Amino acid sequence: MAFPRRLLVALALVGCSSKDATTPPSGPAGPDCPEGFSSATRGFCTEIAPADECPGGTRPAIGKETCAPVGWTNCSDTYAPDKDGWGCTDLALQTACSAEKRETYEGDCVRIGDCSAAFPPAGAILVDDDFTPAQIDATHKKTIQEAVNAAAPGATIAIERGKYVEDVKVPKDLKIVGRCAEEVRIEPASTTDPGILTEPGAKYVEIRGVTVVGHVGGISVFNGANAKIDEVIIDSGKSFGIIVDQSTATIKKSKVMGTVVFDNRGGWGISAGGKSDVMIDEVNIVGGTSAVYAGTTDATISVLRTAVSEQAPQSPIRSAGMYSRGGRITVERSLLHDIVGDAAVGVEMPKGLVEVRNSVMRTIKVGGSLARGYGGIAFNGGELTVRDSAIIGAESVGLAARDSGSIVSAYGTVVRGPPKSSAVPDMGETLTSEGAGIGVQAVGKAQLSLDDCAVIEPWGWGAYADTGATLDLKHSRIHAVRPLAGERSTPFGFGLAVSGAAATVDDVAITKSTLTAVVAGKKGTITGKALYVRDVSTATVFGAGISAGEAGRIDLERSAVVDTTVIGVLATRGSDSTVRLVSSSVHAIRPASDGFGIGAVISNGSSVIFEGTAVYDAHAIGLVANGGRAHLVNAVFAKHPVALQAQGGSFIVESDDTAELAENEVRVSADSRFLENGSRVGVGEVPLPENVLK
Repeated sequence: MAFPRRLLVALALVGCSSKDATTPPSGPAGPDCPEGFSSATRGFCTEIAPADECPGGTRPAIGKETCAPVGWTNCSDTYAPDKDGWGCTDLALQTACSAEKRETYEGDCVRIGDCSAAFPPAGAILVDDDFTPAQIDATHKKTIQEAVNAAAPGATIAIERGKYVEDVKVPKDLKIVGRCAEEVRIEPASTTDPGILTEPGAKYVEIRGVTVVGHVGGISVFNGANAKIDEVIIDSGKSFGIIVDQSTATIKKSKVMGTVVFDNRGGWGISAGGKSDVMIDEVNIVGGTSAVYAGTTDATISVLRTAVSEQAPQSPIRSAGMYSRGGRITVERSLLHDIVGDAAVGVEMPKGLVEVRNSVMRTIKVGGSLARGYGGIAFNGGELTVRDSAIIGAESVGLAARDSGSIVSAYGTVVRGPPKSSAVPDMGETLTSEGAGIGVQAVGKAQLSLDDCAVIEPWGWGAYADTGATLDLKHSRIHAVRPLAGERSTPFGFGLAVSGAAATVDDVAITKSTLTAVVAGKKGTITGKALYVRDVSTATVFGAGISAGEAGRIDLERSAVVDTTVIGVLATRGSDSTVRLVSSSVHAIRPASDGFGIGAVISNGSSVIFEGTAVYDAHAIGLVANGGRAHLVNAVFAKHPVALQAQGGSFIVESDDTAELAENEVRVSADSRFLENGSRVGVGEVPLPENVLK
């Protein structure tokens, strides 16, 4: 067997140590294997898992020989399957829709209204800007406002094609119907008034088939009105495209575009406040600061089959695709894409709630200090829930929870990183989130949970928590975290990392990380079961499957660390740094270019506890204690050149004592087994990676 260069001298000293048995027992030994593990092939308990890498849209799971589906798997006819199998994506337009057409969430451009349909409706008051004075009478008017003033409550006003320069105030129940939005244009007569405004007395208003251009608020639904807005275009509204306050509104098959900030306010496409209830269905909202905005805690907005794009900040107003400041927004079967904003969907304040289902959020960009570039974010106590959706290419973070009381939950969702990251970590591997391309993040006592989710190709961190935050990961996969290189030029791509925070895992796979898959530091904790870590690579002489340092603690059951580079399990940097594996396995630990390939390393006073855990097939050594402690209970060490190595003050004792470990003690229980190792115990000093020794 060829050993790595740096281990040749140390391993040459092993000859005087005791030899292991070379023939393993012919069947299960000891207690029955835990759930998801079997002794059928090796004579000791090892995980059941797929033999090969699981393709896109699936995940390996302990206890299953075949790959399990993960993420958003039911694309139906609305969305296209991702080319790599990771869930669904939108059927993207090849070119932008022209002004008279709206983009659909299915990826089409459709005309707004039918200009050739029968017109005017029977019994309507007809408005035509081409009427001569001789044609004007009780049922024929030259301006919309004249018709409104003359109409009885409940009447219909029909507007013929033309340009109408006026601000329309509606004080009664009316239907206002244009021939079609493309041919009926309402332009502002003043610099301060809305295009169409409901006044007290207007309890039911219907507006259809018009374009409202350049007013301060294209359509304003106020004073307890109930408005139906259908097949309209709102163009270049100031402050608001459509605003609903203390009223209800249904907006369908319409387009709001180019809303601008006015008097340091707004820029919002559709806004609701003051106990309003708004339904948005088959609407296209292009440009503005935020497409949909719930501005008060008692506002409710439902969004269905809607396409949103090209939002961007307009100083001093920040931007987002959809944003709740204490209100409730529900989004279903919708598309949000190409947004320069804080987020595709954002929510704040304790009563703020945003729920997204069956939707795609794609290409969310950073834009200076007014656009953070998150896919979805909850902060200041807001709550965000995402189900059966895809977040693709958020430049900063796919999903983020910030501040105490904020909650983000995702189910059946795919989070995929952007094509590149602009992050440059410092010497401590820290950086600001903006532009980083992180997968999911919880900070500042916030809560974030994933269930049946896939986090694919993020940068630096797949899932990250710090400063008292909590992560809860279930039935999910973090895959192919792309490495960042910082000031110290050590590329890293951590699958799951906590710093002063807590994470729980249950049936989670972390595959293809760089440097380390799982990291707990600064008193952070990671606990749970059925964590499957596989294929960790590194371009340096340091790397690990799971690592605890700076008083970090990792406590896992029925878990596996497989096919990692340099080190399988690492505990370092202080006596409170601990890794505990129960009924688990660590194997196939391969060397880097400078050698190593060690199942577990414990250094600098830290500790490892292996209970009913098998460590086998490490390239060089099963476990190295270098000034650290270990407790091995009913453990198995098999197929290593050297099973155990104690140095740097550490020493090995065979004992079933359950008392607290002494400093630097490696305690091996009598029921632990050593199978087919070159030697059970090594002697001398084995060189370790520099990062481990610090």
